[in-house]
Amino acid sequence: MPRRKFRFQDMIYKQEFSRFNSAMYKRSEIIVQTFEGPEARELWEQTITVAHRLVNAHFLNLIGVSPEESSGDPHYIVFDGSSCRSTHHLLASLLRKGTKETSPVGMQIVYGVASGLDFLIQQNISLAGIEETINLFSNNHGHTVLSFTPPVEDMEEQRSASKCRNEEILVCTSLIQKTFNKANHVIYREKLDRHQYEDGNIQDLDENALAVPGHASVSNSMTNTDQHSCRREIVFRPFTSESARKLSSIIQSYHDRLQSLSDPLHDISLPRRFVFLRTDQLPIHTCSGYSREEITLSPDAFRSTVMIHEHPSIDEICFVCGKMIKDLIPKDSVNGSQQLRKMIKDLLPEGWDNGFSNFRVFNWELESYFSVQEA
Repeated sequence: MPRRKFRFQDMIYKQEFSRFNSAMYKRSEIIVQTFEGPEARELWEQTITVAHRLVNAHFLNLIGVSPEESSGDPHYIVFDGSSCRSTHHLLASLLRKGTKETSPVGMQIVYGVASGLDFLIQQNISLAGIEETINLFSNNHGHTVLSFTPPVEDMEEQRSASKCRNEEILVCTSLIQKTFNKANHVIYREKLDRHQYEDGNIQDLDENALAVPGHASVSNSMTNTDQHSCRREIVFRPFTSESARKLSSIIQSYHDRLQSLSDPLHDISLPRRFVFLRTDQLPIHTCSGYSREEITLSPDAFRSTVMIHEHPSIDEICFVCGKMIKDLIPKDSVNGSQQLRKMIKDLLPEGWDNGFSNFRVFNWELESYFSVQEA
């Protein structure tokens, strides 16, 4: 396909030795992968060889290549552009809207990644070190496809590479988690790993209830996805007790969940669960109005939930006040009591103990409370 036939638009991904751009060709969107560097031609030829084998609904569809005789022009490959959005940017745009908009697309991504990797395995392509050679693309409905740019090496050596135990599930989990982390980072500019289970007590939240007794921060804003008064993220958490789970079970689970719905983009409603701090901890940060919704997907699509937190986590920047959270306070430690005392006093206005009797009474009550706790 001659270069003059299409017009470049936006860059989607840039990786070592190549980049992906969206382009227009005869009023249709396409994806153009251009190869760079001293080994551009070799990598171009190798990628074409592999792309001819990857005929699958979850891989970019090869439709053209650069003319071989034009040695002075860059080497490129042209793919169908029906899924031409970077997956993490699509997710980020949906996280700004709400959980109902994000959840079905997140499930489509998990299904697409697992299906694509499973097809690579069937093609006898090793998954060892493959994460840096794969990019994810999605359309606006969440259908997700992969691109695979094999490293410059002997393909026979790659095909015969040994497989470690559970390699397929480890690679799948890592790709999904990195994609979700990127989406969260686009919005909040923080690199937090939410994919490990946090210590705490979990309680089911009635979807019809607008508040949980004793927890004022759970309000209408948390059940109305049109509101922007809460932080919203997406995570993927594997089952610690099921490390031997196979890709086939993930694919089947998400296929059943998505295909059983008349409209997967609107019919998915995940159960909501409230996460409390452990009974031996006190929050070091208690901004009024803070809440965080975590769309928590798992290897079993039917066990996915929305986890609701009323306190920021460690190393998180509170969106209410802009402060970074450093630690949680152990309830039973003298040091914890001192930290909490300082935190409460820091929240009071400057000069609070000069001339205001109500503040002096509060200080006396505060010190009396901690004297009892530390006794």
